[in-house]
Amino acid sequence: MIAVWQIAVSYAAMTLVGRLLLGGRHGMGVQAMAGWGALCLLLTLWGVLTPFSLRIPAAGFLAAALAAVILTRHQPWREDLREAGRLLALALPLLAVLASMEPSQLDVFALILPNSAYLHDHGVFPTALGPPAYSDAPVAPYNVALVPFLGSLAGGGFAPSGMAQATLWLHLPAALLLGRALSGGSRPGWGMAAFGLLLATAINPGFVPRVSFAGYGEAPLAIALMFAIWLGGRLLAGERDAGTMPALALALAALVAVKQQGTGLFLSLGAAGMIAVLALPRGERWPALRRLLPAALPALILFVAWRAHVTLRFPTGELISDMEGAWRDSRIALILKDMAWVAKNKAFQFGLFAVVLGLAARPPAAASPTTRMALRLCALTMVLFNLFLVATFLLHFGREHSYFRYNTQLSLAAVLALALLAADWARGRRSPSPMIRRGLAGVAVLTMLALPIAAQVLLRFDRDQPQPQLRFLAGNLAAEIAPDARIALILPLDNSTSGMSLESLLRNTHPRRPGLTVKHVQSPTERTLPDMAAQGFDLALVSCTDSAGSLNLGPGLPPHSALLLRLEDGTWKPVRSWTYPATGKRGKWGWTNFIAEEPFCMGLG
Repeated sequence: MIAVWQIAVSYAAMTLVGRLLLGGRHGMGVQAMAGWGALCLLLTLWGVLTPFSLRIPAAGFLAAALAAVILTRHQPWREDLREAGRLLALALPLLAVLASMEPSQLDVFALILPNSAYLHDHGVFPTALGPPAYSDAPVAPYNVALVPFLGSLAGGGFAPSGMAQATLWLHLPAALLLGRALSGGSRPGWGMAAFGLLLATAINPGFVPRVSFAGYGEAPLAIALMFAIWLGGRLLAGERDAGTMPALALALAALVAVKQQGTGLFLSLGAAGMIAVLALPRGERWPALRRLLPAALPALILFVAWRAHVTLRFPTGELISDMEGAWRDSRIALILKDMAWVAKNKAFQFGLFAVVLGLAARPPAAASPTTRMALRLCALTMVLFNLFLVATFLLHFGREHSYFRYNTQLSLAAVLALALLAADWARGRRSPSPMIRRGLAGVAVLTMLALPIAAQVLLRFDRDQPQPQLRFLAGNLAAEIAPDARIALILPLDNSTSGMSLESLLRNTHPRRPGLTVKHVQSPTERTLPDMAAQGFDLALVSCTDSAGSLNLGPGLPPHSALLLRLEDGTWKPVRSWTYPATGKRGKWGWTNFIAEEPFCMGLG
């Protein structure tokens, strides 16, 4: 529950600071997004421009949140709290089901969890001259990681599942915005709040629990883009709310440095905004441009500051592809063919995109100016971002790569555009009878309350094998070794995924062993243990005794077990063994297995 507590504190603080900056306008959903953007600007610029701990500005941010309670006391609170309270009550089953969620997924182990741990341990961004980061991309953008870092100041130490909880809770501001959009801009009641939360999760065509709730950047990008399009549509449609431009500026600041693809989204949305400005009547272009450019400035400053940090202090600290080789080996026809195949097999998402493109080209008469602008921005961003992806595939990968996952970053913007259009369409028609409205609201509420419990097998992706076996081994092994131990991880039949995941869990989950020196062995031979002794390793883990015959450990090994060996007087002697719990076959609803299971005595026949 430490992660839940810390993330709840973070979102409360971000909402309060956002409320202060926006003068209480736009509701708590936009205020939370604005507070997140302000946190990203403050901590990133501090970390790039000064050598001092990020805990100093983070503590200042918490102090500003407390001050906001006093400074905004004359602004109306009651209705905002009721709106947020309804949503929290509706989200409680979802939050409860995922409260015990543990770190999982390959990219989480490779870079998301190590980066979050580094931020907590050292209070600064990684540099080439700083402490080792043990991450595949130590200077991947940190905007999401700043949320659990802020919460850690509330106590409890490092929470390994903080990143996952941060992305889970980010869906609550998204639901508030979608509920307002469906309600025509007014505060949603129980039914619309429930439907807004369903749209942010289960009904969203780009919603994949294993991606949306694990700590990946896709959901934060999708949510930040949705807020930016809603605020940008209002701004370019000429709405004169004084809080719209700063809210948009802070949403863009949150968007630009979630992950590297955030740059492509930011540029695509910015180009879409410029095209939309050029489509306005001549007399409206300059006033619209004067509102748009200042809104983009904070995000540009944050982007330039972060790129300067990466370039000057850790140029090898991010994922960099072989651009020359990728361009030489790429095949544009094959890339487009593979993209078309993905689009055909994910028709529920790309079909939605086609609907938005069609409606943007010929908006219905019922669409308001704000809805027309949101449709236009959404459609243009879709087209431009897909062009960005094609260029990325050509220059960096030489092939199609995660095309569906990258396009999930666009899905909530499309959902918002259609929700705005639905609200406009309903405004000019006779509303259903009170009985029908109450019935529909009741169905939405009951669905939102029951669905997380009924769909636990999908939501608890961290329980999918072999991850429980991986955590079983990591927890038992960590309890037996010193924090600075030198250990060889012998994982027969590994493809590098299990060893990397096990090492990440040992370093970054409790009881933490951050100072380990680790050697990975995937194909052990009779020379493996003598070689490890010669290299100064005095501990060795054999992850599966069923596949350890080449090590010549002798008879009597426990079957279906992991074995810890210690070097004593030149001889490797067994210290502890752990028999893996029995597991059934992976169910038909199991997620795609990205981690090798053979090192844990699974799938061996």
